[in-house]
Amino acid sequence: DAVYVLRRALGADAIVGGTDALRLEGALVACDVTAFEAALERRAFADAIAGYGGPFLDGFYLSDVADFERWSAAERDRLARRRVRALEELAATAEREGDRYAAARWLAALVEADPLDAGVTGRAMQALTALALPQEALRLGQRHAAAVREVLGTDVTSAVAARLDRLARTPVRAPSPRTPQPAPGTIAASPPSAVRIAVLPLANLSRHAEDDARAWPSGAG
Repeated sequence: DAVYVLRRALGADAIVGGTDALRLEGALVACDVTAFEAALERRAFADAIAGYGGPFLDGFYLSDVADFERWSAAERDRLARRRVRALEELAATAEREGDRYAAARWLAALVEADPLDAGVTGRAMQALTALALPQEALRLGQRHAAAVREVLGTDVTSAVAARLDRLARTPVRAPSPRTPQPAPGTIAASPPSAVRIAVLPLANLSRHAEDDARAWPSGAG
């Protein structure tokens, strides 16, 4: 009866039957997970990230079905790891090609995915400083420090601590009138207990910011 209803609702060709199982015909029924993994296989990492809508089956539960819960949790973790690897590829490519805007955007997304990662946080802070956004770099580093203290009960690494100290002592310059500035608190807007860092919308920054970046002292970050 259930298969009959599904065939009526989706069309007879949308459901392919077998001896022991049913499946949806991929050419007729779209699936975001399938599209995400297909983009990864093509190494179209930006497309994969754009199509990643959030954790797999986030908030969906079946009561008293332990096998399903174990499977969905494993899939959620696997897909999240694949997203992180795609972000790492994008960030590394942007850094290698000297695209500071893209590098800062992908690194900020990586920090959001793992706010405890000192290496990624340091790279993101450096990228933001290179874009003449030292205050955003400082806020991101402070959020990382708060997360590390809360979750791990330790201090940040010496490298991050040194970068934070330099940024804290760096004079704040007036922004260029040509350069749209991010709203205050764009990064690290959530409370420390959230252990989450928001992604800076660097796609909205003007390329005129490059002039500011050239003028910024290279040793500031």
